[in-house]
Amino acid sequence: MNIGDKFEARIEKTVFGGDAFCKAPDGMVVFVANALAGELLHLEIKSVKKSFAKAKILKIVEPSPDRIEPVCKYANVCCNCKYLCMDFAAENKTKHEQLQDAILRESPEDITALAPEIVSGAEFHYRNKVCFHAHRVGNLLDLGYVKSDNVSVFDVDKCLLLNEKIQSQYDEIRSNISVMHSLRDGMELTIRYASGKDEVTFWRNSPDKRASWLKEKLSCGMFSVPLGNFFQVNNEIADKLLETTASCVSESNAQQLLDLYCGAGFFSFGCAAKCPELKQIYGVEIEEASIECAKFNLKSFENIQSSFFAGDSAKKLPDILKKLNSNTCVIVDPPRNGLDAKLPAMLGKTEAVKSIVYISCNLATWARDLHRLKKYGFKLQKVQGFNMFPRTGHFEIFSYWTR
Repeated sequence: MNIGDKFEARIEKTVFGGDAFCKAPDGMVVFVANALAGELLHLEIKSVKKSFAKAKILKIVEPSPDRIEPVCKYANVCCNCKYLCMDFAAENKTKHEQLQDAILRESPEDITALAPEIVSGAEFHYRNKVCFHAHRVGNLLDLGYVKSDNVSVFDVDKCLLLNEKIQSQYDEIRSNISVMHSLRDGMELTIRYASGKDEVTFWRNSPDKRASWLKEKLSCGMFSVPLGNFFQVNNEIADKLLETTASCVSESNAQQLLDLYCGAGFFSFGCAAKCPELKQIYGVEIEEASIECAKFNLKSFENIQSSFFAGDSAKKLPDILKKLNSNTCVIVDPPRNGLDAKLPAMLGKTEAVKSIVYISCNLATWARDLHRLKKYGFKLQKVQGFNMFPRTGHFEIFSYWTR
């Protein structure tokens, strides 16, 4: 296939990330945005790589019954919401099937561990944080999201994903001439909603290091987090994920918990509140500010000894593993590149580690690490998708392992 070639094809599946694929007449795999499984489309090739091509839709010949009209006016230019043309129930079913397909492809004997459906919540107005990019030429300012070329910025005045109080604050900002004039080319404007005090704050580029910590209201108590630090963008689903994690840690009867990539101690906090068997918690996170916050969040649990360390999880792990002397559950919530290559072996060779909760935002690296954990005798007991990012191409994978 060559750029500009036109052909008709039927879409086979929607894959993780939100694009769908079909086969060109010469057998090449072709990825298509805004296409739904089963649809017959008239397509035009836009780019060609060694093993696949990308195409755009020229005409929908036979639409899917799940196709809907996008309710967002930016649907044709925004690359964030991959599922706006699909019914929300169908999106949840599709994401569940993507997880199911990965297990059947990588480890079919573990398919019985898969929960019957993905955990989901509100379709819109769920994001508690947004980052807008400024592009200025003279007096002309575009303030919005970056296009798929990762360079251009398109102006956005409303986003359906945003918490309504964030949208209200953004409306005020856009009508404030002095604030808009202060935004130079290349700057970022971040707006954050915190549920604890039902408040919204915003900053340009970086937050004030002296700013007070935010409070998030969770089902297990009030949780603190530094202004610019990571916290899940969807409070409703984050709380459900925390409940599921704590339930499995409690089921493991672990007396010790090791929380790697722990951030501000979100999972440690929930488990301390909900798992009476726990006596000791260790946590590791690379950001010093997050570690200080984790210590603060756990200090109210006088029945649990907690120790948090700033540094790379893989590098700090050997010394911590030597301290483990009873039934231990390990929680890992790594970045998109998944577990450090050495980490499964280190956990696998530590006798005290009897169970693992692995939370991932990347289906590909989770599937890769599945084999690494099984190599050391860990068996997948439960796996479930959590639609943390509705209407986008992403979701979280929860998995619980024992040996």
